[in-house]
Amino acid sequence: MNKKGNITLKNLARSASATALLLIISKILGFAREVFLADRFGTTYIADAYVIAASLPSVLFALFASGFTQSFIPSYVRADPKNKARFFSNTCSVLFLISLLITGVCIAFRQNIVSLLAPGFSAEPAALTARFIAVISFYLPIFTIFNVLTAYLAAQEDFIPGGFCDFILVNLVLIASILIATPQSPMILAYGYVASMILPLAVLWAYARRKHGLRWEPVLDLHDRDFRHLCTLAIPLGLSLMADQINGVVDRMFASGLGEGVTSALSYANRVQSILLTLTTTIFIQVCYPRMNLYFAAGEKEKGSGYVQRALLIACYTSIPLVVMFALYAQPIVSLIFQRGAFSDESTAVTSVCLTLYALGIPFFAFRTILTNTLAANMRQKLILRNTVITVASNIALDFLLVRIWGYRGLALATSLSGALAASLMYRDIRTLNLPVFTRRQAADVVKYTLATACAAAVSLPVYRALLTAWSDELSALAAIAAAGMVYVLVTVLLKSELLIWLHAHLPARLQILRGYFPVSEDENR
Repeated sequence: MNKKGNITLKNLARSASATALLLIISKILGFAREVFLADRFGTTYIADAYVIAASLPSVLFALFASGFTQSFIPSYVRADPKNKARFFSNTCSVLFLISLLITGVCIAFRQNIVSLLAPGFSAEPAALTARFIAVISFYLPIFTIFNVLTAYLAAQEDFIPGGFCDFILVNLVLIASILIATPQSPMILAYGYVASMILPLAVLWAYARRKHGLRWEPVLDLHDRDFRHLCTLAIPLGLSLMADQINGVVDRMFASGLGEGVTSALSYANRVQSILLTLTTTIFIQVCYPRMNLYFAAGEKEKGSGYVQRALLIACYTSIPLVVMFALYAQPIVSLIFQRGAFSDESTAVTSVCLTLYALGIPFFAFRTILTNTLAANMRQKLILRNTVITVASNIALDFLLVRIWGYRGLALATSLSGALAASLMYRDIRTLNLPVFTRRQAADVVKYTLATACAAAVSLPVYRALLTAWSDELSALAAIAAAGMVYVLVTVLLKSELLIWLHAHLPARLQILRGYFPVSEDENR
């Protein structure tokens, strides 16, 4: 590879490392945020109302923020260089006005929205939810511009400032609002939710102006060719990203009739699962996705598919042991994270069951996210839209069926099953494009991960039982999980996992301590 290519790889590796560090800090802050929320409000009607109110804009964000911003990158790299500045300004202007209009609709019809999203709520939680919605709806236009700005910087391969604002500043403001809020002043939660995006947007905009000379010109052109191309990709992709949010909303609609606290218990479990899920895909989306789009836009399918292959392997490597660890230790994990203050033993029992069932879907959700973005990079929006409709319909049907059999357990299981269906549909469509995203060599690596996970579990359980005689359930589980993690890494090293060989080859020379043991990666320079 030429010198320029090596520099690019080093820059991507540096950005990926920095983003990974920010992401880890973000997950720690995310856990802290959920811990403080559980401590202050437990599984009370205030927590239920907050979860329902926040779920409404999150559904809309997926379409008008995440959908458009993830589609912005492939559209931006394909746009005429002379038109790129205008394209950015026009995108911001149109999306800001649309999102502001949606905010107004949400405020005007907040009572009807509560009746739709939480039909089982009694008068007091329903009234509080409506008040939350009236404030939280203002988050949408702010978050939309923030995401477009982050996508613009990512298209310039400038990832770290956006990651810092999104991962760190947002969580810090949310944590502060939760600590200030009390059962007597719950509206602080809603104001904090909106404030958590105002500060990051201001910081990121100031950075983009200084570093890249970015300006938002007064442009509003719905007929712009590049913007229309963006819409044809963004709407199907946004609907696909909405699938998780819609499924969550449907779960909460059913849960609202199962008694106080069930809605928030499902939300706490889903938050823990989603926090860990992002560890399997965020580096791919934040850092590798723009570069992958450049290769697919240039017709270099093999190079573009190389990023997808590695992303799928990383998702498998991280998610397979997570599923087993949650199956074994969900209750002590939930107890350690949440059980304090208003979070009772009963709350722990319900949340841990939900977490176990949600965790079953982690590998499938990771695969679906990666493959959906791969289809988007190849401009296959119709396939994305079709699969989304099937997935959401299947989740609603499974919710309706399983909630009658297993109650709240059925709602969590239905989400995981619909995730498995979505991943299968996406993979089938990827195969029709003849993209080599999952080969026999990768399948062999997945078998190694599975064997390593079995070995880790076989060591973990005796450690857990032995420590229970002297330590608490939570500390014993932590020690057992730590032992399992060490065994898992050791076994995958001994089995010479292809992923580890590739990662080892891209470490700085002074850190390549296994060079004599690992063979040289065949695509070391990719």
